[in-house]
Amino acid sequence: MFWLRKSSRLVLFFLCFSTAHAGFERAGWGPASSALGGSYFNPEPEAVFYNPSLLGLLSKREAGFCHQRLFGLDELSSNQAAAVFQFRNLHVGAGFYSFGRNNYYLENGLWLSAAFPVSRLIFGGSVKGLLASYGGDYSSDETIAADFSLLVALKRIRFGAIVQNVPFAPDQKSSPLAPAVFIVGASAEATEKVDLFAGGTTQKDGKEGLNLGQEYRPAEYLALRAGFRTAPARYSFGFGALYKLFQFDYSYTSHPELGGENSFGVRVKW
Repeated sequence: MFWLRKSSRLVLFFLCFSTAHAGFERAGWGPASSALGGSYFNPEPEAVFYNPSLLGLLSKREAGFCHQRLFGLDELSSNQAAAVFQFRNLHVGAGFYSFGRNNYYLENGLWLSAAFPVSRLIFGGSVKGLLASYGGDYSSDETIAADFSLLVALKRIRFGAIVQNVPFAPDQKSSPLAPAVFIVGASAEATEKVDLFAGGTTQKDGKEGLNLGQEYRPAEYLALRAGFRTAPARYSFGFGALYKLFQFDYSYTSHPELGGENSFGVRVKW
């Protein structure tokens, strides 16, 4: 393909593509959730991309922006932005995601999500579209899918399940951009300053993964995070710093073959 010929560094990445994410899988985690081992149960505006039920736990208005640089390559950088608003008992959000570079490989995606709390249950759903282009005169791929989620929010523990990439048309079931994913997980307030996160994922093709994370808040304005995930085995760490209405986050995630990922983000609530 064109983008493989253009950069030998991209060849390395796509030869190891089975250890990375594809299409809808790649969008999602902000720096905080990435530092927590890739948790799907950490409330943040970027939950628009991966767990719409979490929108029901956010304040009336929040927005987040994230930049990620994979494996030290500019060609494999991504940007995503999400915003969440509350209308009475309905929480709605929208997100835009872009990965790659023109003339190489480029993905652009749009998400529309909503969460509806009913007592201790929070029902969530998303509709999303993704366009992938391969540069030059090569063709492009596009797909549309939906996510559904359910979260049980108790006093000190939350647990739930997510079904991702439900196709809108039968011919989309085999799309490599939207592999079917089922996720279960939980988060718990272990102490006043410590939160724990755990989850598991399974795909229709049999690929499975586990993620674990912990957040420690030594001060009201500072959060320290660490995590671990499998498929492949990777560790991560990061921090968050709060200043007035703004929260600044950073995470680093290792990779056994391709180097590390750096993620930077800012979040604002008003």
